Amino acid sequence: MKNDERIGASPIALECIKRKLNRLYEPPDADTKKLREMLAARFYLPENCIAVGNGSTELMNILAQTKHCGDSEIIASSPSFSLYKLLAELYNYRFTEVPLNGYQHDLRKICEVSGGTARLIFLDSPANITGSAIAENDFIQFLKSLPAKTIVVYDNVYAEYQDVNSDEFIYNLVIKYALPVVICRSFSKAHALYGLRIGYMLGRADLIESVQRHLMPYGMNTISQCAAIASIKDEKNIARNISLNNQAKQMVYDCLNELGVSYIPTQSNTLLINFGQKIVAVEKFCSEHNVRVRGQLKCGLTGHLQIFLIDPPSVRLFIKVIKEYFKMEKS
Repeated sequence: MKNDERIGASPIALECIKRKLNRLYEPPDADTKKLREMLAARFYLPENCIAVGNGSTELMNILAQTKHCGDSEIIASSPSFSLYKLLAELYNYRFTEVPLNGYQHDLRKICEVSGGTARLIFLDSPANITGSAIAENDFIQFLKSLPAKTIVVYDNVYAEYQDVNSDEFIYNLVIKYALPVVICRSFSKAHALYGLRIGYMLGRADLIESVQRHLMPYGMNTISQCAAIASIKDEKNIARNISLNNQAKQMVYDCLNELGVSYIPTQSNTLLINFGQKIVAVEKFCSEHNVRVRGQLKCGLTGHLQIFLIDPPSVRLFIKVIKEYFKMEKS
């Protein structure tokens, strides 16, 4: 296996980590000021529009905890990231699920059901299950139509894989239109720093302040902070990781097109595939050949399974096994 086919953390970030290992007796930046300053410059936002946490999940957790009030409700699409339902259960929200419209969020329906008790709406885009992204104009109109006290969590952790760069869009959401939305991003995907748990939230200063003041001082360790700062600077490595994911995506597209299997074009590092009535047999065959997939029960869509793209070595076994399955089926 060629190392140049594997995604990886920034070499600059890894060197930074090595240098810090001998100085772990020093305290980390108590409020991640330097990292927030770098992110502020990256998105042309004021520093008080950014919070950094131990993964974007920590920041979503704080938001859900602090925004609960009386008979509060969380709305999310179904299926979507399982964390949203977990947060509703944890903080005693009513949880309303709105089925996808095809493979897209049904923004019209979500708007219809968001009454006076809807405190939070979670929308993952690109979506955790389908890989589909919300059109920017549709999203802006959706946000403008919501009740005044409703906050939308735009879970944008796969942003780097999107077909269209969404950085300017974030500036418009936060500054130009000052909409009731917080945007969650991560260093876990294209930055390949998943094990360090680094996430951040962008939004209007008043929304971010309600999260920032509940973060504990020294909550993010020195290694994570220095790695994130270095990785932001290493644009070449991020581009490399994205390119490898795209290569893997095209390899699987080509395979499925050849076999006549339908799939949902993705803007993520996963791919949702529709095997229809063959799904049980395909899942069993993949399991027997040690191919890692999310089956129809886990991804929540009958007849579908989801695979991880990541890079070419990650998909080669799936391609080999799925071709073997269809060859066996024909014989």
